[in-house]
Amino acid sequence: MGGRRIDSSTKLLGAVGYPSGQSRSPLLMNSWCEQLDRNYVYLMYEFPPQELAEAVAGLKALGAVGFNVTMPYKQRIMEYLDEIDERAEQLGAVNTVTCKDGRLAGYNTDYFGFRQALADADISPTGRKVLVLGAGAVSGLVCMTMLEEGADHVLWLNRNGEAAKLRADAMNRVRRGSADSGTLSPQAVSAGIRESDIIINITPVGMSSNLQKILEFDVNAFNENKTVFDVIYSPLKTPLLMEAERRGAKIQNGIRMFINQAKRAFEIWTGVPVPEQLIDEAERMIAEDIVDGNLCKGF
Repeated sequence: MGGRRIDSSTKLLGAVGYPSGQSRSPLLMNSWCEQLDRNYVYLMYEFPPQELAEAVAGLKALGAVGFNVTMPYKQRIMEYLDEIDERAEQLGAVNTVTCKDGRLAGYNTDYFGFRQALADADISPTGRKVLVLGAGAVSGLVCMTMLEEGADHVLWLNRNGEAAKLRADAMNRVRRGSADSGTLSPQAVSAGIRESDIIINITPVGMSSNLQKILEFDVNAFNENKTVFDVIYSPLKTPLLMEAERRGAKIQNGIRMFINQAKRAFEIWTGVPVPEQLIDEAERMIAEDIVDGNLCKGF
């Protein structure tokens, strides 16, 4: 927060979630408020699911300008909103809310964060075969991105095979034959890696609070022709990324996804663009914080 003065004119931003105490969003958002000379303060609010309605009412009563929504509330928050952006409606999830004149409007900036992270890393799904590990919270935006970017084919693997099938079916309704699904197993992952150009991990396995290999698959399926994107960024290199990098694959963690979704949220709330220079500085700041040992799950 540096020497920034917090007073009665300071506008309130924040995030609601459970648990959320270890999020790096305050570090990032408050640094931008200071660097861009905006009189806002960003705080975390952690509360159990049964208190969501009271929390939303409390933020409105406090005159909050807006807030982020983390798990497990990205779907439930929608019932408390007066307006929902078309993209968020399509994805069935909201992670950014604005409060204006007593009305709440919801947006999904995770979608922007993911697409921009792929672009920043020069990863193009167009005409490529893609393997997606997991079918959880962010699978909707991955599904939409793969369709809009023109991926040749997507294989969804998940421990719950039915969830993977739902994602494949959603893609096939838009473009017939664009996706298949299966159950997450060592054999399926090994085969999927061999047959794919891009591997995207959206499972929580490998994050700093759960350091372990995603599965005992054949790591030699990785090679210099593979690109591996992991939405996790703490640690900076998950076991999956380390195994891929050792075998020459191009790797990218989720740090840019996190920063870019925050950038879009900040701009929605304040109307102030975040310069590219601050994006690069934010990446260095968060990476240093992770290396310093303050490991957490992030969003």
